[in-house]
Amino acid sequence: MNNHFRFMKATLLVVSLCLSVMMSQLSVAAELQEVDNTIVKMLDAAAIDQNPDGSFTGAIESDPSIEVLFLLVAKELGKDTPELEDEVFHRVFSWKGDDVAWSFRPGGVPSIDVTGIILHGLEKLGINPSDERVAEAWAWFESQGGDDSLNLATVLLLKPIGLSTFKLDELLSPLFFALPQDSEINIWSIGILRNLLIPLIVQQFYAENNIVLPVLDRRIESNGSHLARPKKQRFKLFPLNFWAQEGLGYMIGHQQPDGNWYAFQAAYVNILMLNTVQKRGVYDVSDEIENAWNGMLKVKKTNINNEMFISVSDSTGWDTSRMLMALQSIPESFRDSMVAIENNRKGIDWLLGKQLFNKGDWSNNAPNLRPGGWSFVPDNIWLPDTDVTAAAVEALLSYKIENPYYRPVEMDNAISRGLEWTLGMQNDDGSFPAWDTDNTTYLPLFLSLLSKNPPDIEDVGQPDVTSRIIELLHDIDKVAPEFSSQALRDSIQGACGYLLSVRTQTEPSAWRGDWAVDYLYATGLAASALMVADCWSLSDAEQSLDWIASVQNDDGGWGEDHQSFIVESYVNAPSSAMQTGFIVEGFLTYEELYMEMHNEPSAYRPVLDQAMSYLISTVGDDGRIDEKSHTGVLLKQLWYADYAAVPDIRTINALGRYYKLISE
Repeated sequence: MNNHFRFMKATLLVVSLCLSVMMSQLSVAAELQEVDNTIVKMLDAAAIDQNPDGSFTGAIESDPSIEVLFLLVAKELGKDTPELEDEVFHRVFSWKGDDVAWSFRPGGVPSIDVTGIILHGLEKLGINPSDERVAEAWAWFESQGGDDSLNLATVLLLKPIGLSTFKLDELLSPLFFALPQDSEINIWSIGILRNLLIPLIVQQFYAENNIVLPVLDRRIESNGSHLARPKKQRFKLFPLNFWAQEGLGYMIGHQQPDGNWYAFQAAYVNILMLNTVQKRGVYDVSDEIENAWNGMLKVKKTNINNEMFISVSDSTGWDTSRMLMALQSIPESFRDSMVAIENNRKGIDWLLGKQLFNKGDWSNNAPNLRPGGWSFVPDNIWLPDTDVTAAAVEALLSYKIENPYYRPVEMDNAISRGLEWTLGMQNDDGSFPAWDTDNTTYLPLFLSLLSKNPPDIEDVGQPDVTSRIIELLHDIDKVAPEFSSQALRDSIQGACGYLLSVRTQTEPSAWRGDWAVDYLYATGLAASALMVADCWSLSDAEQSLDWIASVQNDDGGWGEDHQSFIVESYVNAPSSAMQTGFIVEGFLTYEELYMEMHNEPSAYRPVLDQAMSYLISTVGDDGRIDEKSHTGVLLKQLWYADYAAVPDIRTINALGRYYKLISE
């Protein structure tokens, strides 16, 4: 009897274990199917959204201060219409809703700078402070310190339209362009800020000086070649006019074929500068003005709420390289259709055709470096950046590994030149900037002399950019030894050293972001890069990952508010696919390495599972993610944006890696 009982008990235990295994297998199968279905939907949507030339482009939507500035330009040029005014006013007031003032995103904490631009702009457009639509906002603005509390970057945007009394010429004049390149502060050492500062200085000079000389053709044709090279021009009779003409030549020479200058803010100050030059009759720039206006019209878009907005920049370089990287992360079985193969190849062909072999602005600080980068804005040949170049090289390398016989000579040359240029842009401290190497570290001091509220606009070492480049360099060293070298391995070690040296003190083993909000985003990327490059062991990464896991939202995603940049510590926000898609990278990397070593899930698998469930939940039936988190950064504490393509790109990338993990 006892033996029979023991037999029945053992049988039930075996059956229970079998059922448990079966249920677990069914659960994994169901999870795989859900991930599979989502990947298929997103790949179908990506194929539809791919441009005919093979590229990918998503709009970049910021706050409505951009549309107010756009309407002011239209009015200045005599291009405004009642219909355009209605579109802008609708966007402005629908964004504010019932809030006291305007924020970086609808429903967010009010921003004095966004509100200041909008209120001053609306007043110039005929909406007085006593108007009931703005009276409360004006009261709030003044209670926060009004114009005295505005950031210098905001003041500089208000200046050329006559909405600020700030005097650049008390501190800066065209003579600033003559400061030699070996001085700590000069036009080539201040990074991308020069694309705002040059036209502002030139505009003010021509607007406020009575003695101006006609501009010489050769000054325009010089494309600013004498900037920061004053020795040969030491004995000019009219130095202010000479340097103003050099600045004008530089900006005309940097106008893109589509009429723009990299981003809306630069296009805005440049078109107003050109208009001042035209009005003063010192040079005929009517064609450039018309081209610039048409360029602005080209980036006039409509969002999911059917509201007009101005896309801040053309992100085709970033979107295409990152999307191709994401597509390569998907298991090959998802990409075996003829359509998928052809679409991927078209994207690679587009990348090969957009590599830049001219010497751009970066060459002033690195004159001996051969060109070979890619630009965020493909039409802008002067400002390739390391982040986009790293993504382009990674996409080409991944494709080459799977398709070794496709355009082999061109592929090898593109990868080699892109890698050479990227390595050559590394700063002495091991970090990577975006556009210029070895920029001055005195820029914050310089800007603080101009204003008590200077912007954070340095293009020096950037932890998020550096993290992404570390992963590229490691991948090359691991899977493509023909492109590797000791210099590359030394570069990785230098970059890791930089990352470890710039951890914050306010959060445990965390980093600050440059191009998205903020601690969580940068920490996920940095932890991933350090693990991938063997600069950190898995246990080294656990303090960072534990902290990120501790602030995971109940829905499985992560969110962080723009206020983190202001209070300099983590501020929670509702989850967004934009942020979660970046943050989850640290957990994916940890899990991949852990599984490789132990052949079983890590303790972080539940965190990862919840995050992936959240990302899947954000994907619509059409295979796209429609959200407006506005957590992309244009200028910290001031200008933020919604990068329309990024949530989809990051989610596709994460799903591809996750699918491989759970299918093992």
